[in-house]
Amino acid sequence: MNFLAVRLLHGAIAVFFLMVLVFFLSSAAGDPLALLVPPGVSPEVEANIVRGLGLDQPLWRQFIIYMRDVLGGDLGTSFVTGRSVWEMIWDRLPATLRLIGPATALSVALGVALGVVAAVSPSRTVRRSLETFAAVTMAAPAFWVALVFIWIFAVTLGVLPTSRFGGFRHHVLPIATLTLAMTPSFLRAMRSSILDILGEEYIKMARLKGVSERMVIAKHALKNALSSTVSLTAIYLSVLVTGSVTLETVFSWPGVGFMTYQALLQRDFPVIRGVVIVSGIAIVLVTLLADLVQVSLDRRIRL
Repeated sequence: MNFLAVRLLHGAIAVFFLMVLVFFLSSAAGDPLALLVPPGVSPEVEANIVRGLGLDQPLWRQFIIYMRDVLGGDLGTSFVTGRSVWEMIWDRLPATLRLIGPATALSVALGVALGVVAAVSPSRTVRRSLETFAAVTMAAPAFWVALVFIWIFAVTLGVLPTSRFGGFRHHVLPIATLTLAMTPSFLRAMRSSILDILGEEYIKMARLKGVSERMVIAKHALKNALSSTVSLTAIYLSVLVTGSVTLETVFSWPGVGFMTYQALLQRDFPVIRGVVIVSGIAIVLVTLLADLVQVSLDRRIRL
């Protein structure tokens, strides 16, 4: 319980400073009135718009109002749509989860399997090939991979749609792109963990007792090596909701990432702040959950 309380306290402090930082950074990004006020309007109309958005107050007072509202559970109202930011995030979240859920599951499965092979395969060619695959795919930007997939499968072959939200065929390219972007990290993390664990004394003892190499890997090494995968999965899940901005923009996918991109273009500060705050809270909670799962997988870890 002490561990949970301390971690939650640290997380709350981190989210608080994140709220302060995102407020002042977004406020310094430019004047939203340049995009929100139609050209040629009268000074009276412009003054009403400014007053309605609360931009007539000094910055310090805007900050106090902002902190009061957020601590009360209100992320504000979009400058552009006039809708609640909470409502906008919840409306877009299912579309984003339909990408990152399957992509994360596929990445973990492929990364763990390929990582084990890269660590224990007797074939030097196989090990080198997997290491090269991981290095090349990690270096390739996700947006570039997405454009290559679109060119091959949508433009050249014409077997898949280029973008938009729809049925199964619309999910293939974005999920494949995200899977290819994440799999190398899981592969390298699993390979490194397996190699470290295979040098431990208890692994040597199991081998001396006559345990087969397959059982050594499956029963002793794999379970403890999965703790690094849990940490990596937590990181990806916590940042992908907002970190999929580029991918969702390329595929015109109506998720939280694409909404964030549009808010940045329109200087819709409440939406930008709300997405960042929700992302920060998600990171705190998911990493806390990952710590608890790691303890259950590897008893050498103590809270």
